[in-house]
Amino acid sequence: MTDNTTREDIVKEMRDERFVMLTSKSDTGRLHSHPMTPLEVTGTADAYFFIKLDTGHADNLRHDPNVNLAFTDSSTWLSVSGKATFLEGEEKTRKVADLWTDAAEAYYSGPSDPQLGVVRVTTETAQLWNQKGGAIGALVDFAKMKMTGDKPAGESDTLSL
Repeated sequence: MTDNTTREDIVKEMRDERFVMLTSKSDTGRLHSHPMTPLEVTGTADAYFFIKLDTGHADNLRHDPNVNLAFTDSSTWLSVSGKATFLEGEEKTRKVADLWTDAAEAYYSGPSDPQLGVVRVTTETAQLWNQKGGAIGALVDFAKMKMTGDKPAGESDTLSL
């Protein structure tokens, strides 16, 4: 990431990925990562997920709302930190109605399933790494590094959201 990276760049990267690893901390201090599907990414880079409420993963989020979202593809790596909150009441009902898809039926008995939770991750910072030229660029940089001892040209920086 360079100084030219914007919130819009972060949002685009988040929206481009179908899966993300959501890392939380248990009450014993251990880190746990779970693959999740971001159902919505807002213009402010907040993300919404469905979650089963009777799981250790949900317990972790209740215990410590500080989380990390890790996104990756062949040339981009994005790490987003933020706070997770569970939607409740009418806000939850509206969001479930907005986000419900047939695919969710594989995990829940329907939009009114009592184990269906909605988590919003309010993002705080993001760190983006880009590899110029994608996977081929990475191979070229690796070969160049082995031959010359130079470091790869990937870039990284942190953006406060």
